Amino acid sequence: MRYKFEAAAKRCESMPEGLTLPEQMAFQALAALTVRYRCGMISAELAKRERRRIDAAYDKAAQNEKNVNWCTGLRKRIEAAMNAYRLDRTLENADRLVGVIDGFIREEGTQ
Repeated sequence: MRYKFEAAAKRCESMPEGLTLPEQMAFQALAALTVRYRCGMISAELAKRERRRIDAAYDKAAQNEKNVNWCTGLRKRIEAAMNAYRLDRTLENADRLVGVIDGFIREEGTQ
């Protein structure tokens, strides 16, 4: 099984708590696909094709979420470094700001 929640989706159980938005979408899509297949609304071959499309959409959504989170973190680090420099215009704060922008400082307090 590819997903930690896949068995629950296939048993049409309640969606587990704490799933990311891409995981919630995949859970609901898998549950619906399972019902359609079991009711005979779609063939096994069509179910396999749609499963591949669900997997591809999940991969794309998960990567997009990862990119957004990375950009948000970068923006927060830049803003914190800018504010520190505005409040105290020292060479150390300027170097920190440049380090964040250049990617040398990836987390607060690390290089």
